This record gives sequence, C-alpha cells and structure tokens, in this order.
Amino acid sequence: METLVFVAKSALVLVLSSFTIVTAISFLRVRVQKKEAQFQNIIRVLGLDDDEVRLFTPTVRDEYAARDYVLPVAFATLVALFGFITFLFGADLVAIHAEKPNLVLTAARMDAAGPEMARLRTQSMLVLALAFVGAFIWSAREMIRRLITVDLTPSVYYGAGLRMIFAALLSLMLSFLVEALPFPGYTPRVLPVVAFLTGMLPDRALVYLRSKIPVFAPDKETAPELPLDMIEGMNAFHKVRLSEAGIDNAQNLSEANVIELLLKTPFNVAQLIDWIGQARLYTAVKADIERLRRVGIRTIFDLKAVGDSPDGLQQVAKEVDVSELALKVVYGQAACDRGIERLLEFRMLLGTLGESKRPRT
Repeated sequence: METLVFVAKSALVLVLSSFTIVTAISFLRVRVQKKEAQFQNIIRVLGLDDDEVRLFTPTVRDEYAARDYVLPVAFATLVALFGFITFLFGADLVAIHAEKPNLVLTAARMDAAGPEMARLRTQSMLVLALAFVGAFIWSAREMIRRLITVDLTPSVYYGAGLRMIFAALLSLMLSFLVEALPFPGYTPRVLPVVAFLTGMLPDRALVYLRSKIPVFAPDKETAPELPLDMIEGMNAFHKVRLSEAGIDNAQNLSEANVIELLLKTPFNVAQLIDWIGQARLYTAVKADIERLRRVGIRTIFDLKAVGDSPDGLQQVAKEVDVSELALKVVYGQAACDRGIERLLEFRMLLGTLGESKRPRT
C-alpha cells in the first residue's frame, strides 16, 4: 500500500510540474502565428513606412523564438518539481532527524530541543509548501492568461520560478517574525493561511515585513515617483506586464514607443495611445492632473486641443485654479513634439478604421 501511495504521489509531482512545458508548447505551436498576423495588420493600418516595418516586424518571430524558452521553462519546471516534492512528501522529509536543528527550517530557534524542535521543523515545512502552492496557482493562472492573450514570453517562466522561490522564503521569514513578535490574536494555526496568501500576494507580505523593520523605512525626501496607478484604466496586471517591458512609472510610459509596446505586450494600439497620452500630461502637470480631469482633460491630446482654441487655456486655468503659465508651457511643448503629432495620427487612423467597420444605415 505504501509503495502504491509513493508511486501515485510521484506521478502527481511529474504531471503537475510539467504544466509549464505544456503551456510553452501550446503557445509556440499555435498562438505565435496569431500574434504575428495581428501585428502585421496593425502595421498595415497605421501606414508605417518601409524602414519602420523592417525595424519592427522581423522581431515578432525573434521575440517568441523557441530557443529562448528552453532555459526559462526548464528553470520553472525544476522549481515546480522541487516545490511539489516538498508539498507531497514534506511530512516524510521532516520525519528524518525530526529533533535536530536545520539551517532553513529552524534557523530562528537553534536552541530548541526535543518535541519543540520537531514542531518548528514541521511548521516551517508546512509554511514553505503552502507558500509554494499559492505562488504556483498564481503563476499557472498568469500563464493561462498570457496564453489566451498571445503574450506568453520567456520572462513569464523566469518570473514564475523566481516567484515560487521568493514567496516560499518570504513566508518562512514571516513565520520566524511572528514567532518572535506575535501579532494580537496570533496562533500557529493561522500560519498556513498566511503562507498561502503570501504565495498569492508576496508584494503585500513584503510591505508588512518592511513595516516591522525600521531600517527598511523609505526616505521621506524623494522626488515624485509618478506611479502608474495614476493612469486611468491601469490595474495590477497591466502594471506587472508593463514593468516586464521596462516601464515602472508614468515617466517611462510617456517616453515609450507605441509600436515596440504593441510588439511586446498584449495591449491594443488605442489603449496604449491613451495611456501614453495620459502619462505625457501627468508627467507635465503632476499633482494638478486630478483638477484637469474634472473638466475632461485626461491626456496631452485633450490639452493640445483646448490650447488650439482662442482663450482655451485661460478658461481652463480659471475653472480648475491652476497656473495659466504652466498650462501654456505644457501646451507649447506638446505643439512642438513630433511624437505627440504622430500618436494623434495613429489615433485618427484607428478611428477611421472603426468607422469603416460600422454597418451603413
């Protein structure tokens, strides 16, 4: 009976850890062709010249080349393999030298002995296993979403593997912390829940851990961070995806190349143009962005349209109580910016395409 259970668990470990391989093969065999077709159609609609087409279109296949998936998929699969071994065989592993200290499992309590040492080892192993499961579930959901949106890049697998490792170690640190500094109502029974949620949301767990250690408190005197949260329509998934493309704040987004983002992300052109337009305005006016939005000025395109009309900026400045001079400076920069003009051209072409698809009455 024990042999049968061992074989069943081993088979389950292999099946679950091969999930990453299955998603990669499905993406490379089926979905990449759809991505290339979509990109080619957008390039044609936007009317880019031959030089720009040669600059970007060859990269569609290069961006999703099969050779680039070998190492990241192997890495994520190996991490998942060890994680599921810990999850399914953890009790058997802990039982080996159960009352001896362990650098990973009992580092915070090397002085414990006997039953207390066994309890610490079991608790730490449980925390590691459940944190891994939480991270794996989140990563699997992310892979499926990227597969559907034709956006399953090699970095997803590196990120999944690192997330599983990071979440497991972070949950272990949190378990050591709450053992030393228990919060109100703490009992060891809550640790499995905390560990699983840490795997699902490691960023929030890290914020909690930093808040308990004063040395990691952020500096008070810093320049504005211009977070992506201030961009309307931006959610957690969008921020993660943009960060993978090297865009961590609104300033990065305002200077981004829309064609490159179209190639490297799953977002459509209209959405990207709107975000870049918002980011351009936000980086220029900063704290005044909320006031301008109250009168319908969301993007740099909106401000430019208002500035093109006589006394438009003066009326806006009076209505929302912002500096007219500052608005004129921003408008002057926008009027001379060839990049903004090109984005407006793209937006107009997309609007024309949308009109042409509507049924005539």
